[in-house]
Amino acid sequence: MRFSLVISLIITCAACNLTAEPQQFSVKYYSENINFDFDNTTLPEDYIRFDEWFAKRFYYKLDQSDLSNLVSTIIKNQNEYNLNGWLTYGLIKKIVNEVAADKSTNYQRLLTWFLLNKTGYDARLAHYQNEYYIQAHTIDNLYEIPFFELDNRVFINITAVEHSKSNHKKKSLEFYLIEFKANPSGKSLSFDLSQLPTFAPNIIKKTLRFWGSGQRQEMTVKLDKNIIDLMNNYPIVEEKDYVFRQLSPTLKASLIPQLREKIIEMPQTESIQFLLGLTRSGFRYKEDTDNFGYNRPMIADEVLYYSFSDCEDRSALFFNLVKELLDLPMIIVAYSDHLTIGVKLKENTGKPLYHNGETYTICDPTGPNNTSRVGIYPKGYERKAYEVIGTHK
Repeated sequence: MRFSLVISLIITCAACNLTAEPQQFSVKYYSENINFDFDNTTLPEDYIRFDEWFAKRFYYKLDQSDLSNLVSTIIKNQNEYNLNGWLTYGLIKKIVNEVAADKSTNYQRLLTWFLLNKTGYDARLAHYQNEYYIQAHTIDNLYEIPFFELDNRVFINITAVEHSKSNHKKKSLEFYLIEFKANPSGKSLSFDLSQLPTFAPNIIKKTLRFWGSGQRQEMTVKLDKNIIDLMNNYPIVEEKDYVFRQLSPTLKASLIPQLREKIIEMPQTESIQFLLGLTRSGFRYKEDTDNFGYNRPMIADEVLYYSFSDCEDRSALFFNLVKELLDLPMIIVAYSDHLTIGVKLKENTGKPLYHNGETYTICDPTGPNNTSRVGIYPKGYERKAYEVIGTHK
């Protein structure tokens, strides 16, 4: 009897030792610390094959593991910080890199694929040359990203997105698609930034110098480094989207009151000229390919951060300044090789731009940089065909 009791105690203690305690993890995502508990011993072994049977089996193994805490962590922070699909994917990658730090790259991609599906997206798998690639359904228009159509849905290779803006070697479009569909009716992975994420601002200061009202102007403004870092890792979207993306709350609260004080007593045209003076003389001009080595459009906040900018970038800044300070009707005007802005003024100046029976004055935010006059076309553009790709009001 005594011997039996000893055996029973040993077995009970052994069972206790096999019960793992969840570990505490923390990941830094922009300015936020994301803390969560997770028992990563529940993850399957790091064994990878490249076929349909393995992908399906691996997914079901993960499904049988207790990963509900990871999914809850992702959804909670997605809602708390107003993360769109692309930023949610970024958070998932951060979490996966932390909990599966000792696993292979292919394993981490498989876990990321699983979590994307579990958080509501339609993510598929493909493989090529012993690498897995995640294909995500989206309805947004992106550029320089490998994509394909399946089941009347567009899928993009989000694994390759991080290299899409640079001159790195492009990933081959040749791949083998895994037919297994984990969440075929899942939602689109969104890249929309009409509402910015609500991370705690990481504030930096910049000094803005420009010519306005015939004299040298100087302002110190605050920028949120989160926005700069976020856009540095963002895929290329439609040209007009960069113009429409609003000023960050940090920049808006810093810059707009200073400019409003400057122009509050000015007539309408003079106010526009003051803002044109800012965008034309406040920054040095350089094409994206010369500045970054690849095509890299900017939103308004970035123009004040980087040393150089071009016509697309300055159009984004000018559009937002006019919208915030004067709220006048505007059109975004695209030539084959130039972007500019037309503003509906009380009295048109120069050769008008036309849209939907209305006339607009060209207010080119790029030049000429030796004047702030409105109604001046860039040299050679007076008779060029143009397209209106966006409007305000």
